[in-house]
Amino acid sequence: MEDSKLIAVLKTLSNKELNRFAEYLNSPYFNKNESLTILFDYLKKLAPNFNNHYLISRSYIFEYLYGSRPYDELFLNNILSRLLRLLLEFLAQEEYYNKPNTQELYILKQLRQRKLPEKYISASLKKIAQNNKQSAEFLFYCWDNFLLHRELDLQFLSKGGRVYNEHLQLKNHQLDILFIGEKLKIACDMLSRNIVAKVNYNPTFLVEIQQLFAQQTAHPLLQEPLIAIYYGILTTIQNPNDENNYLILCDILYQYYQQFSKEELMDMYGYLLNYCIRQINEGKTKFYEDVWKHYLFLVAQRIIYINNLLPAWEYKNIITTALRLKKYAEAEAFANQYKADLPEDIRDNAHNYNLAAIYYGQKQYKKALLMLHNVDFSDATYYLGAKIIQIKSYYELNETEALYSLIDSFFVYLRRNKLISDYIRQANHNFLRFVKKLYSHKEQKLLNSKTNLQKPLATLMIELENTRPVANKDWLLTLFTLLGYQPE
Repeated sequence: MEDSKLIAVLKTLSNKELNRFAEYLNSPYFNKNESLTILFDYLKKLAPNFNNHYLISRSYIFEYLYGSRPYDELFLNNILSRLLRLLLEFLAQEEYYNKPNTQELYILKQLRQRKLPEKYISASLKKIAQNNKQSAEFLFYCWDNFLLHRELDLQFLSKGGRVYNEHLQLKNHQLDILFIGEKLKIACDMLSRNIVAKVNYNPTFLVEIQQLFAQQTAHPLLQEPLIAIYYGILTTIQNPNDENNYLILCDILYQYYQQFSKEELMDMYGYLLNYCIRQINEGKTKFYEDVWKHYLFLVAQRIIYINNLLPAWEYKNIITTALRLKKYAEAEAFANQYKADLPEDIRDNAHNYNLAAIYYGQKQYKKALLMLHNVDFSDATYYLGAKIIQIKSYYELNETEALYSLIDSFFVYLRRNKLISDYIRQANHNFLRFVKKLYSHKEQKLLNSKTNLQKPLATLMIELENTRPVANKDWLLTLFTLLGYQPE
């Protein structure tokens, strides 16, 4: 039963959620079947791993619930299905519980339909005003406001209102924000995927929306933060060479970031970071400073955190950005300061690996190699990164035997490891080939400093330029220069 949907969902529950679900099951409003409560209490003791196959086998669970009663597969399936259904309903209830405005809107609807006094409706409106902090996803915030003004307009009509009612106009405005904001958001996603994945998504109504704002540059909807931000993102995607659009977007986003949820902010700042990376790829390395600034902000505000932890890949990206800027002291300070915020199972590995990268950047090659002794190579990502740092360090230190030995073992690893993608395998394979060839030329230079390597290096450069993909190509190119190669 370990591969069942019920167990899969239970594995995702925190201790707090497990306890709340127990309370949910014990409520006769939701559950009157005592067998379901007994079954969950038993399964709860095996959480969170459920790794004892025997104790979660169907036959054992049936015996636990019904003793010597003859095993009935169909009956057990029904019990398990009912518990799963209650569990899913509980999760939906938790989602509803975390949306107080949604609850109040349903209350307003019931009060109106039951024709209860105005004073009760006023109380609900006060609660909605108190909860209206826009901490949820902006889409739901706009939708809740639309439903609110729709409900108040219906309340107005139920009293026979025939004069101007602001809620009809506000309902229309909220729907405009919702529709245009969401359309711009989807359009940005589509256009980005068209660039990255070479697909052909077609964002409908985008031309009409752009024409509207082009004709009315001071259109009231452009004062809405959601629309202003995604319209700004759209302009950076469509006109990447106009840096002014990017600067305007930065100002708007940093001004209004508090109005959005963490998930939305990660999407928005993701576009900013992607823009900077595209500019860097075009040779505009000044944008590394912006990447560094954006990352530090995302960490300081804990926007980049997932389940209150700093993802290891973002930790690495931030430190790598600092190294690109040669901010070695800042990189090391960041690595040490935020180590405790990393997931516990990879905390030491991530910290040691990134310190090694920092020491390598500072040309402290022996210190980098020493730090890599503390990295667990069971993770393919860290294995690849660590081995590349080792190869570069051995190359710089002229550790010939260690370098060739590591290159040979790395070739074997790439050939045998089935978890590595073909692209990464080929990129690293090509990297190793060129390192080996370049070091053989370096050996000649070490033996005789007057050796002219121009011709063999020119041939090797042509080979490098015609090879795809190649990992760490920038570093390889610096080696040509150090060996005396001069482009013709």
